[in-house]
Amino acid sequence: VNTSYVIDSIGSANGCINSSLPFINKTINVSFVPLNSLSISALPLNICPGQNLSLTISGVEGLVKYKIVKGFTQLAIDSLTTNASPPSNLNFVIPYSKLPSGSSDTLFFIADRNGCKANSTTNVPFNTSGLTVPSLSSSAGGVCGYNILNAPFISSVLYSWYIDSQLLVGQTTNKDTAYVEGNYVLKIKDTLGCEISSLPKSISHASLKPTIQVVSDTDNKTILKLVEACSSCQWYVKSGNKLRRIQGETNADFTAYYNAEYYLGNSTSGCFQISQYIVISNKIQGDLWRQNFYMNDEEIYIETPESNSISIFPNPVSSNEITVLTSSNIESGDLLFSFYNSSGNSVVEKKVVYNGEDNFKFSTSNFPSGLYTLRVLAVNKTYVQKFAVE
Repeated sequence: VNTSYVIDSIGSANGCINSSLPFINKTINVSFVPLNSLSISALPLNICPGQNLSLTISGVEGLVKYKIVKGFTQLAIDSLTTNASPPSNLNFVIPYSKLPSGSSDTLFFIADRNGCKANSTTNVPFNTSGLTVPSLSSSAGGVCGYNILNAPFISSVLYSWYIDSQLLVGQTTNKDTAYVEGNYVLKIKDTLGCEISSLPKSISHASLKPTIQVVSDTDNKTILKLVEACSSCQWYVKSGNKLRRIQGETNADFTAYYNAEYYLGNSTSGCFQISQYIVISNKIQGDLWRQNFYMNDEEIYIETPESNSISIFPNPVSSNEITVLTSSNIESGDLLFSFYNSSGNSVVEKKVVYNGEDNFKFSTSNFPSGLYTLRVLAVNKTYVQKFAVE
């Protein structure tokens, strides 16, 4: 096996020796390729994108060259074993990019250093996934103008849609209507169990949203208005992560007296959209959520402040006392006087019973110089006035 012989003389049948022939002292290499003694294995048998095929040939002995081929296509570069005794293993790693897709049988042949070769008697079956990264396209024209996401159709695969890493239950085709803003990803899975995901597709509904603008802005109030036509309007205010309807506010314009985050919902041809938010701040009435207005899980009733029903004297305050003058249109009942500093922090609160008095006195001896807001909560009304302490 793989033995070299040197011819140094030629003898004839009658015993004559001739040492002058041209082939004298030439080396003759004798080869034997032991294919039947080889054991071939492969892992994994199902190969997904990005994986490699690992092949092991056991029982290799001597200096032997191996090539791995699929049909007539060479899949791996030549490799050499070392002179090994006893027989050793020869390992190959074939990258995914060099593997044919679909079901295949990998055929080996062996070639030794003399150029002698023969096909192996063992074929190794494996399956290569042909999945590629799906490309997502989007187009307008869905229900209510929403974008339609589309990927090329592939037979015998499972489709799964995700938005911001959350599975969209029931969306199992190569198309999806993007009803919600966010980053969409499509995952496909073939019969081998291989999965591959698309690149994220960002969807925005900015062009579909109602547009609101500020018409006027003062310390006391901000007037907001819908730019487009109002088909079926509803104003909202945000509380935590929840939007609450503002009771009775269904016109194109809205007057905001309190600091909060406001939205407008508009329904056109059966399609409902919520605007981007507008934050109202620095109103003298302060934060909406400090007003103790009636609300439930779905809506809130916002009372309109009546700043002309109370007045403060003197203003600005140069003494240690102020007088709050009230008008006759305030209903009898409990009144809650709340004083806030310029940071919106409560300084003093006092509850009194109102029976038609026209003035109330309060000490300001502990009020540092600055700007203050008085809020008077009466029956079904809120009255607000601003004053300064020198």
